[in-house]
Amino acid sequence: FWPERGPAQARPPAMRPVPPRAMARALLVALATRAAGGSALRQAARAMARHAPDVSMLGCGGPWCDVVNGFNALFDTNDPAKMQQAVDAYAEWPRDDAGIAVAVTKDRFYEMHHKNVQAKLAEYLPQGVFRWSFGEEYKVFQPPTEKNGMEVVLVREGNITLSMGWLRRRIFWDSVVQATPDGRAFPYSDVEEFDDCDKCRAELAYTMRKGGLDGVGDEWAITGLAVVKLA
Repeated sequence: FWPERGPAQARPPAMRPVPPRAMARALLVALATRAAGGSALRQAARAMARHAPDVSMLGCGGPWCDVVNGFNALFDTNDPAKMQQAVDAYAEWPRDDAGIAVAVTKDRFYEMHHKNVQAKLAEYLPQGVFRWSFGEEYKVFQPPTEKNGMEVVLVREGNITLSMGWLRRRIFWDSVVQATPDGRAFPYSDVEEFDDCDKCRAELAYTMRKGGLDGVGDEWAITGLAVVKLA
Protein backbone atom coordinates (compact mmCIF):
# COMPACT_ATOMS: atom_id res chain seq x y z
CA PHE A 1 0.00 0.00 0.00
CA TRP A 2 2.87 2.41 0.65
CA PRO A 3 3.97 3.52 -2.84
CA GLU A 4 6.74 5.86 -3.75
CA ARG A 5 5.49 9.44 -3.91
CA GLY A 6 4.55 10.31 -7.48
CA PRO A 7 4.95 13.64 -9.25
CA ALA A 8 2.97 16.60 -7.95
CA GLN A 9 -0.58 16.63 -9.24
CA ALA A 10 -2.77 19.65 -9.90
CA ARG A 11 -5.88 19.83 -7.72
CA PRO A 12 -8.76 18.31 -9.70
CA PRO A 13 -12.11 20.01 -10.13
CA ALA A 14 -14.81 19.34 -7.56
CA MET A 15 -16.94 16.32 -8.34
CA ARG A 16 -20.69 16.28 -8.54
CA PRO A 17 -22.34 14.38 -5.63
CA VAL A 18 -24.05 11.08 -6.40
CA PRO A 19 -27.77 11.77 -7.06
CA PRO A 20 -30.00 10.13 -4.42
CA ARG A 21 -31.93 8.14 -7.05
CA ALA A 22 -28.72 6.75 -8.53
CA MET A 23 -27.38 5.84 -5.08
CA ALA A 24 -30.62 4.06 -4.22
CA ARG A 25 -30.42 2.12 -7.46
CA ALA A 26 -26.84 1.10 -6.65
CA LEU A 27 -27.82 -0.14 -3.20
CA LEU A 28 -30.80 -2.11 -4.49
CA VAL A 29 -28.69 -3.88 -7.09
CA ALA A 30 -26.04 -4.74 -4.52
CA LEU A 31 -28.58 -6.05 -2.01
CA ALA A 32 -30.40 -8.13 -4.60
CA THR A 33 -27.22 -9.84 -5.79
CA ARG A 34 -25.43 -10.46 -2.48
CA ALA A 35 -26.77 -13.99 -2.19
CA ALA A 36 -25.06 -14.90 -5.46
CA GLY A 37 -21.61 -14.62 -3.87
CA GLY A 38 -18.76 -12.14 -3.88
CA SER A 39 -17.72 -12.53 -7.52
CA ALA A 40 -21.25 -12.25 -8.90
CA LEU A 41 -21.94 -9.28 -6.63
CA ARG A 42 -18.79 -7.53 -7.82
CA GLN A 43 -19.68 -8.02 -11.49
CA ALA A 44 -23.29 -6.90 -11.02
CA ALA A 45 -22.29 -3.80 -9.11
CA ARG A 46 -19.70 -2.85 -11.70
CA ALA A 47 -22.19 -3.37 -14.52
CA MET A 48 -24.64 -1.08 -12.73
CA ALA A 49 -22.01 1.67 -12.42
CA ARG A 50 -21.03 1.44 -16.09
CA HIS A 51 -24.60 1.78 -17.33
CA ALA A 52 -25.72 4.57 -15.00
CA PRO A 53 -24.18 7.73 -16.46
CA ASP A 54 -25.86 9.92 -13.84
CA VAL A 55 -23.59 8.28 -11.23
CA SER A 56 -20.93 10.88 -11.95
CA MET A 57 -18.10 12.18 -9.77
CA LEU A 58 -16.15 14.81 -11.64
CA GLY A 59 -13.30 14.72 -9.14
CA CYS A 60 -12.50 11.14 -10.11
CA GLY A 61 -10.91 10.96 -13.54
CA GLY A 62 -9.77 7.69 -15.10
CA PRO A 63 -10.91 4.22 -16.12
CA TRP A 64 -11.07 3.11 -12.47
CA CYS A 65 -13.87 5.54 -11.55
CA ASP A 66 -16.77 3.11 -12.10
CA VAL A 67 -15.31 1.02 -9.29
CA VAL A 68 -14.63 4.04 -7.06
CA ASN A 69 -18.14 5.41 -7.57
CA GLY A 70 -19.81 2.08 -6.87
CA PHE A 71 -17.70 1.53 -3.77
CA ASN A 72 -18.45 5.01 -2.44
CA ALA A 73 -22.21 4.61 -2.94
CA LEU A 74 -22.11 1.86 -0.30
CA PHE A 75 -19.17 2.87 1.90
CA ASP A 76 -20.28 6.47 2.38
CA THR A 77 -23.56 5.41 4.02
CA ASN A 78 -21.70 4.74 7.30
CA ASP A 79 -23.96 1.71 7.66
CA PRO A 80 -21.66 -1.17 8.73
CA ALA A 81 -23.58 -3.75 6.69
CA LYS A 82 -23.38 -1.68 3.50
CA MET A 83 -19.74 -0.82 4.15
CA GLN A 84 -19.03 -4.55 4.33
CA GLN A 85 -20.85 -4.96 1.01
CA ALA A 86 -18.62 -2.28 -0.53
CA VAL A 87 -15.50 -4.12 0.61
CA ASP A 88 -16.83 -7.49 -0.58
CA ALA A 89 -17.98 -6.22 -3.97
CA TYR A 90 -15.14 -3.97 -5.08
CA ALA A 91 -11.96 -5.05 -3.31
CA GLU A 92 -9.55 -7.98 -3.58
CA TRP A 93 -7.22 -8.92 -0.76
CA PRO A 94 -3.89 -10.80 -0.72
CA ARG A 95 -4.52 -12.41 2.68
CA ASP A 96 -7.45 -13.32 4.90
CA ASP A 97 -6.18 -10.94 7.57
CA ALA A 98 -5.69 -8.00 5.18
CA GLY A 99 -8.16 -5.15 5.21
CA ILE A 100 -8.74 -1.45 5.81
CA ALA A 101 -5.79 0.31 7.38
CA VAL A 102 -6.72 3.01 9.89
CA ALA A 103 -3.55 5.11 10.13
CA VAL A 104 -3.24 6.80 13.51
CA THR A 105 0.20 8.25 12.73
CA LYS A 106 2.24 8.57 9.56
CA ASP A 107 3.69 5.06 10.00
CA ARG A 108 1.46 3.26 12.54
CA PHE A 109 -1.93 1.74 11.80
CA TYR A 110 -4.68 -0.61 12.87
CA GLU A 111 -5.75 -3.11 10.22
CA MET A 112 -9.44 -3.97 10.13
CA HIS A 113 -9.60 -7.42 8.53
CA HIS A 114 -11.77 -7.31 5.43
CA LYS A 115 -14.10 -10.09 6.60
CA ASN A 116 -14.71 -8.27 9.91
CA VAL A 117 -15.51 -4.77 8.63
CA GLN A 118 -19.20 -4.97 9.53
CA ALA A 119 -18.58 -6.43 12.99
CA LYS A 120 -15.85 -3.95 13.92
CA LEU A 121 -17.65 -0.87 12.60
CA ALA A 122 -20.87 -1.96 14.31
CA GLU A 123 -18.83 -1.91 17.52
CA TYR A 124 -16.78 1.26 16.97
CA LEU A 125 -19.13 3.64 15.15
CA PRO A 126 -21.97 3.73 17.74
CA GLN A 127 -19.41 4.28 20.51
CA GLY A 128 -17.88 7.19 18.62
CA VAL A 129 -14.44 5.58 18.67
CA PHE A 130 -14.11 6.29 14.96
CA ARG A 131 -16.14 8.66 12.83
CA TRP A 132 -15.18 9.87 9.39
CA SER A 133 -16.56 11.69 6.38
CA PHE A 134 -14.99 12.19 2.96
CA GLY A 135 -15.76 14.81 0.38
CA GLU A 136 -15.78 15.48 -3.31
CA GLU A 137 -12.16 15.99 -4.29
CA TYR A 138 -9.48 13.50 -5.28
CA LYS A 139 -5.73 13.68 -5.79
CA VAL A 140 -3.62 11.19 -7.72
CA PHE A 141 -0.79 10.24 -5.38
CA GLN A 142 0.62 7.60 -7.74
CA PRO A 143 -0.40 7.29 -11.40
CA PRO A 144 -0.50 3.81 -12.97
CA THR A 145 2.48 2.76 -15.09
CA GLU A 146 3.81 -0.48 -16.53
CA LYS A 147 6.65 -0.27 -14.02
CA ASN A 148 4.33 -0.29 -10.99
CA GLY A 149 2.04 -2.97 -12.42
CA MET A 150 -0.70 -0.52 -13.47
CA GLU A 151 -1.38 0.45 -9.86
CA VAL A 152 -2.96 3.81 -9.05
CA VAL A 153 -3.28 5.42 -5.64
CA LEU A 154 -6.13 7.92 -5.25
CA VAL A 155 -6.52 10.14 -2.20
CA ARG A 156 -9.90 11.58 -1.18
CA GLU A 157 -10.00 14.43 1.31
CA GLY A 158 -12.19 14.48 4.43
CA ASN A 159 -12.07 14.41 8.22
CA ILE A 160 -11.93 11.94 11.08
CA THR A 161 -12.91 11.97 14.74
CA LEU A 162 -11.14 9.71 17.23
CA SER A 163 -12.53 9.56 20.75
CA MET A 164 -10.90 6.95 22.99
CA GLY A 165 -9.40 8.70 25.98
CA TRP A 166 -5.88 8.07 27.25
CA LEU A 167 -6.37 4.59 28.74
CA ARG A 168 -8.27 3.08 25.84
CA ARG A 169 -5.90 4.69 23.37
CA ARG A 170 -2.92 3.14 25.19
CA ILE A 171 -4.53 -0.32 25.19
CA PHE A 172 -5.41 0.07 21.50
CA TRP A 173 -1.84 1.10 20.67
CA ASP A 174 -0.28 -1.78 22.60
CA SER A 175 -2.66 -4.48 21.36
CA VAL A 176 -3.54 -3.81 17.71
CA VAL A 177 -1.49 -0.93 16.26
CA GLN A 178 1.41 -2.02 14.05
CA ALA A 179 4.24 -0.38 12.12
CA THR A 180 4.24 0.05 8.36
CA PRO A 181 6.70 -2.07 6.35
CA ASP A 182 10.19 -0.55 6.42
CA GLY A 183 8.83 2.51 8.22
CA ARG A 184 7.19 3.87 5.08
CA ALA A 185 4.69 6.69 5.52
CA PHE A 186 1.08 6.98 4.44
CA PRO A 187 0.35 9.53 1.68
CA TYR A 188 0.63 13.15 2.85
CA SER A 189 0.80 12.23 6.54
CA ASP A 190 3.27 13.86 8.94
CA VAL A 191 1.45 12.86 12.15
CA GLU A 192 3.85 11.79 14.90
CA GLU A 193 1.54 11.29 17.91
CA PHE A 194 -1.56 9.13 18.38
CA ASP A 195 -4.11 11.51 19.92
CA ASP A 196 -7.85 11.94 20.01
CA CYS A 197 -9.22 14.63 17.70
CA ASP A 198 -12.53 16.09 16.57
CA LYS A 199 -13.07 16.36 12.81
CA CYS A 200 -9.39 16.70 12.10
CA ARG A 201 -8.08 16.48 8.55
CA ALA A 202 -8.02 13.01 7.05
CA GLU A 203 -7.96 11.17 3.76
CA LEU A 204 -9.30 7.96 2.30
CA ALA A 205 -6.60 6.40 0.12
CA TYR A 206 -7.56 3.82 -2.50
CA THR A 207 -4.94 1.57 -4.04
CA MET A 208 -6.29 0.11 -7.28
CA ARG A 209 -4.83 -2.28 -9.84
CA LYS A 210 -5.89 -3.00 -13.40
CA GLY A 211 -6.81 -6.68 -13.59
CA GLY A 212 -6.98 -6.98 -9.81
CA LEU A 213 -4.35 -8.80 -7.79
CA ASP A 214 -3.42 -11.18 -10.61
CA GLY A 215 -3.20 -8.39 -13.20
CA VAL A 216 -5.36 -10.23 -15.71
CA GLY A 217 -8.00 -8.43 -17.77
CA ASP A 218 -9.10 -4.82 -17.99
CA GLU A 219 -11.32 -4.59 -14.90
CA TRP A 220 -10.01 -2.43 -12.07
CA ALA A 221 -10.20 -3.58 -8.45
CA ILE A 222 -9.43 -1.95 -5.14
CA THR A 223 -6.45 -3.76 -3.62
CA GLY A 224 -5.83 -1.52 -0.62
CA LEU A 225 -7.75 0.99 1.50
CA ALA A 226 -6.52 3.34 4.19
CA VAL A 227 -8.24 5.90 6.37
CA VAL A 228 -5.40 8.26 7.27
CA LYS A 229 -5.39 10.82 10.07
CA LEU A 230 -3.54 13.94 8.88
CA ALA A 231 -3.60 16.13 11.99
